[in-house]
Amino acid sequence: MTGRFLAIALALAAIVAGWIFADNHYRLSSRGTASDQYALAHSESAYTSMTFVASPSENYLQLRFFANVEGGVCLRPTWADLCALKKPDGSPALPHLIPAGGHPAARAKPESSWPASVPPPDPGTLNHSAYISLFPFGLLLNQRLMAEAGPDPRAAKARILVVGLGSGVGMAQLAHHFPDAAIAVVDIDQRVIDIVRAHYPLIDWLGTQKTSRGEPRLEFIARDARQFIRYDALERKQAGKGFDLIILDAYTAGSTIPPHLMTREFFKYCGDALSDGGLVLANVIGSYGKEAKDGSIVGTQHRTLGGAIRSMRAAGLIQTWNFPVVYRNHQGLSNFTEFMDESRNNIVIAARTPVDPKDNSAGWARLRAWVPFPELKPDVYTGSHLTLVREGDGNRSDLYSSNLPTQLLETAVPELVKSAPATSRKEELSQHIRFGFEKNSTVAERVRQAGAALSKDPLFADRLVGWSSDEAYAGISRTETDFVRLPREVVRISLILAKDGQIHAGESLVGPVDPPGDERPYDRDANFTIRDAPLFTDQKPNADIWNR
Repeated sequence: MTGRFLAIALALAAIVAGWIFADNHYRLSSRGTASDQYALAHSESAYTSMTFVASPSENYLQLRFFANVEGGVCLRPTWADLCALKKPDGSPALPHLIPAGGHPAARAKPESSWPASVPPPDPGTLNHSAYISLFPFGLLLNQRLMAEAGPDPRAAKARILVVGLGSGVGMAQLAHHFPDAAIAVVDIDQRVIDIVRAHYPLIDWLGTQKTSRGEPRLEFIARDARQFIRYDALERKQAGKGFDLIILDAYTAGSTIPPHLMTREFFKYCGDALSDGGLVLANVIGSYGKEAKDGSIVGTQHRTLGGAIRSMRAAGLIQTWNFPVVYRNHQGLSNFTEFMDESRNNIVIAARTPVDPKDNSAGWARLRAWVPFPELKPDVYTGSHLTLVREGDGNRSDLYSSNLPTQLLETAVPELVKSAPATSRKEELSQHIRFGFEKNSTVAERVRQAGAALSKDPLFADRLVGWSSDEAYAGISRTETDFVRLPREVVRISLILAKDGQIHAGESLVGPVDPPGDERPYDRDANFTIRDAPLFTDQKPNADIWNR
């Protein structure tokens, strides 16, 4: 009897704990996040809990795995906006994005909680996630492909394999810039494919289109990527349809790379599936690390990045180069060592043919000439918000409230139009994001009252964190983001950093290539940057450990 009561008590305790600590997969209410976030769609799978979340004021549609953003696309310009763009002679600026049979809507309706007054999203191709801006690098560095394309890189008849669908914006950006590319995307989760195709009309439409060679412009494959690359992709190469670029962008709900997609054996399969001159491009979250006084290397996830590069080189993709994705909030971009130990997205390029500035000078010239989204004008497709800051803080480091749309509060408090102007940064730094802080407690209180009054509006119900408090406020923080400048600055700043082969070449980062089927001995006194980078193999697939 005692055991039964104990079991019942434990069960009740588990239920209560589950209720208290249950994860809110929408994550719509927290400080520093948009108050006008709405859940477009939600789905559960054997792999994750996924939600499409949109914020009109901050101009994003994000696919989230639990709380982690797995790809963001701008709500504006919409697909319809892109279709309406004209060249100076009046012809369509982007004819390859215009449907012949009219503009289709999303295949599924938004969730019941989606506000009736807000139109369902119709996103275009502009990316909200910075690292995606460097995806074209993998084609621009392909010397054979670009030679066949002629003077315009956008004419390339590329075959691209993408591992990991995410929100779909990576595929949308590639389709924008390379109209005749055949893109195959493989994702292990059919539910991810379903939710993206149902709610991102442009992506669904691309899946119905053909290239000039009669191949799908976008092909969806629900399968484990390693199996597909080892068998199906190799068969395609043997049939004369090898991939010119393989993009690895697969992350789990915990933002870690699946270990079996990080081993020497897997990278060899990738190399075998490439066409002549083909490249592998991998998004790896990690850092370079810094040397401590005791000679050890410290830094967030430096072994993840180092292990990926070392394993690629051991697999035969000896020519490697890393492009750190840096685009804001960093001082002194010419001195990369100031933030070598910070974790960030890295775009690793790996190939059997040269990818360095010296031996692939034509490719690097194309990188420097590349302008993302040249048809779009800056200062048009933006996002902005205002946030209250606590009394006594006097800066943005301790944001007190959730974010509210700037335009909404400027209407309620007209003096805000001239208050807290967003200031630009130094010329060498990012210009796409601007901050402003107005230390004016009187205006801040008026803004707080205006924000609190919105709590009765169903569009903001239960999401105005901090706006109804009676605390004093130091002032208002303003943030403005230009999403056309964003990809251009990612390209510009990453190229400024990555040109130094003494830092960013694979040899400089992880040292000599491991011998075939073996592992070089550890050298504590080696002069390369990440001396303790692990070699990921099928026998030691510990990439997930270092990711965490």
